[in-house]
Amino acid sequence: MLSPIQNYSLMLPEVILVLIGIALLLVAIWSDVPGSNEDNVCPVLALAGLGTALVAIVWLGTVIITNSMSGPMLDLDTGGHLRVDLMSLFFKGIAVASAMLIVLMSMKYGRRFSSPGEFYALVVLTTLAVCFLSSSADLVTMYLSMEFLSITSYAMAGYYRENPRSSEAALKYFLFGAINSAVMLYGMSLLYGLSSSEVYALPASTLLADVVRGVASQPFGGLALVAVTFTLGGFLFKISAVPFHQWAPDTYQGAPTPFTAFLSVISKVGGLAVLCRVAALVFLTPNVDTGNGFTLTGVVAFVLALAAALSMFVGNLIAIHQSDIKRMLAYSGIAQAGYLLVGITAMRGGNELNGLHAVLIYAVTYALMNLGAFAVVVAINNTLHSSELDAYRGLAVRSPWLAAAMAVFMISLAGVPPAAGWFGKYYIFVAAIDPRLNGVLLWLAILLAVNSVIAAFYYLNVVRMMYFEKAEATSPLVVDAPLRLGIIAALAGTLIFGILPAPLYNVVRYHAVIRADLPRLDKPVELAKPTTQGEK
Repeated sequence: MLSPIQNYSLMLPEVILVLIGIALLLVAIWSDVPGSNEDNVCPVLALAGLGTALVAIVWLGTVIITNSMSGPMLDLDTGGHLRVDLMSLFFKGIAVASAMLIVLMSMKYGRRFSSPGEFYALVVLTTLAVCFLSSSADLVTMYLSMEFLSITSYAMAGYYRENPRSSEAALKYFLFGAINSAVMLYGMSLLYGLSSSEVYALPASTLLADVVRGVASQPFGGLALVAVTFTLGGFLFKISAVPFHQWAPDTYQGAPTPFTAFLSVISKVGGLAVLCRVAALVFLTPNVDTGNGFTLTGVVAFVLALAAALSMFVGNLIAIHQSDIKRMLAYSGIAQAGYLLVGITAMRGGNELNGLHAVLIYAVTYALMNLGAFAVVVAINNTLHSSELDAYRGLAVRSPWLAAAMAVFMISLAGVPPAAGWFGKYYIFVAAIDPRLNGVLLWLAILLAVNSVIAAFYYLNVVRMMYFEKAEATSPLVVDAPLRLGIIAALAGTLIFGILPAPLYNVVRYHAVIRADLPRLDKPVELAKPTTQGEK
């Protein structure tokens, strides 16, 4: 049993991010004078704060593992609205590490902004929102965290105020986000009303565990179907899954390129954290068999599987026809969301841990290869001021190392060894065909394999243009040192986890665990005629 001080010390990463975010805003205000050194101070301060937060996350994980607390979820308050478990720490680590790479990528690009300090503050605060979202175990804290993430994302999308495209991207993102937020909140309000359970003698509650248990313990009707669909739609919006993907291409193309890179990863990390927690609770909670053929587990699994299949096909097929690499990577991100949803859908029928491990592994590899690809896009944009695919013609002549790095990232996104992408897709595929699922997701695994082949066409097309087409100019490209460091870091991670995947696999396998929360009762009431569906 942890003391109150120890309990709240679990919020150390969030406290650090809050302090750094405030410090960056103060520096931006105080440095608003001619000749200020804001361009150099703010990135260093942001990197220092994010690095400290990453160390705090690793330390907390070590404390939890050392004290054999990897199984239970740790309450941060008496209501259990925020939880810190190893699953949430994994997602927080991915978010913070990604933010550090973004800061490196943004040092030269950030000089275009009138106030770079505010830009870096938004990066830190967006990361903070994802950290809160990863620990949310209550509908209210979940919704507030998602709105926090949305507001900072809108601001970053439109931060390049001198560029009309940036303002257009922010407006479109805001409009789609506002509608999605309203629909999701309506679904959550319905879930709150449906959360009261006679079986468990529970009143209506916003705690996620109680909501899942309450809905699963009663007949699943039309109102529950609407509530679950609307709420899942809000989560799927964050990872840009079909049919909630319309905002991504225009926002990616118009937003500042470093933010586009950040959004492509950070939004998915937040959405995945929520979906993994929800899926774990849903698939581990027994459902009452009412004879109407609908259960909470079945409906959630169907919605996720359908979104996965549509995302893979829509993302890959439309990406083939793109002439702007930022739009191409936007549709690529939609397809990648589909791959991740396959892993989340596989978290059922006793296969919960394998599905979770596959999602976490692929999330790490996706962050590395996608941020690396966008880092090269930033380098090209800084020099040629273009994101058109034509700008990559003959890149191997103008910058051999930059072309080699981009080739590795494209090959990794396509899932070709020895890059890390093949390792991530392999475990997603294995989780989907696990014998414990009795072949239920075999069709989804086949679609994943088919879409990997389709995706290879446009990924390898970039490689072809860099190495087999002539460039209009032959002058070498100059890349600033921080951006070069970011590209090398992403490249090293992509190759290391592809050639030597065992360390990442072992960390995730032995320390990422999930379980259903216990009821809020001293003597829980047994379920009447439960099915075995979703039980572990």
